[in-house]
Amino acid sequence: MTDTIEQAVMACVNPMTPQEVRVEAHKVCEQAKASPAAHQTAVEMFCKSSTPDVRFWCLSTLEEVIKHRYQSLTPESRVYMRQFFLQYIGQETTNSRHDAKCETKHLLPPLLSYLCTILHANPAA
Repeated sequence: MTDTIEQAVMACVNPMTPQEVRVEAHKVCEQAKASPAAHQTAVEMFCKSSTPDVRFWCLSTLEEVIKHRYQSLTPESRVYMRQFFLQYIGQETTNSRHDAKCETKHLLPPLLSYLCTILHANPAA
């Protein structure tokens, strides 16, 4: 499933993708974003992928879940998301700043910080 979503994300951002393929890819992305398991899929893809566009899609999906569906998540799902953010931030702060896992790594911290802020604003279950 995540491979299909990753391919769809890449088709959406590729300017050489034919319009009809891009429309179908957009549908796949929107269906994945609307899924009840969207937060789990986004976390899994974010951890697995080093592609900046895919990682950005994952964070934007998590943003949508936190802003619009957080209160409807199970307590376990809320804990899962909080643990993901805390673990990822912990890893990033202990890793060397010269670690080149992702060439646009410098673009992700502002979005991660924003997501942590809105996640913190939502009460834990």
